[in-house]
Amino acid sequence: MPPLGGRHARITPGTPGFRISSSGWTGFASRDLKLITSGDRLYELVREKLNTKLPTFAVRLRQFVDRYLDNARARARAQFDNETPGLITPDDWFYSAFLPLPNARIALPPEAFDRPAFAELSVLFWTGDMAIGVQLDPAASVIGSKQRYLDWLTAHWPALTIVEVSRDQFGATGDNFPTGLFPDALTNFWADVSIPQGPGLSRNLDSPLAV
Repeated sequence: MPPLGGRHARITPGTPGFRISSSGWTGFASRDLKLITSGDRLYELVREKLNTKLPTFAVRLRQFVDRYLDNARARARAQFDNETPGLITPDDWFYSAFLPLPNARIALPPEAFDRPAFAELSVLFWTGDMAIGVQLDPAASVIGSKQRYLDWLTAHWPALTIVEVSRDQFGATGDNFPTGLFPDALTNFWADVSIPQGPGLSRNLDSPLAV
């Protein structure tokens, strides 16, 4: 099984970071490729592919993902607008941003509990060195069993950092994104990338996110 697919991600020591440019997650079909007539259309198609992985009524989750993408694109443009030579454009760097894995359910080891157990996060990012979990609901609202699973994961996965994003830090309207809450590794996603790549258009295109 590849590390990244349309509905799964597998993280083990040494797994490279999951970026928007990573292959395996998009599930682009041949008909999708015919719609890509510009850089803006490719960006919108990537957004649409991510939105198909979200529950219909998950308004805050959808807002988070959309604003994360918009912020990553804006940051790439601000960083490279006057620096990128040749055929590479500032928008090309956007696809190096880390891929948000929405509604992540992380399988816990069978020996940890007497039954199959999953720790749930609103969003998970994997940078290759750090896992960044996002909680859009306050910890106090998480039911007991779910909190126990999450506490177990936090205690046993040192690479995991959990960021709580409250409603007042993430307004209902506008294009604001709470960049300051997140580690630099997430927001300065281009730091360890020498040449940007576009979304992975591989032989996985026509194939079909638990971690």
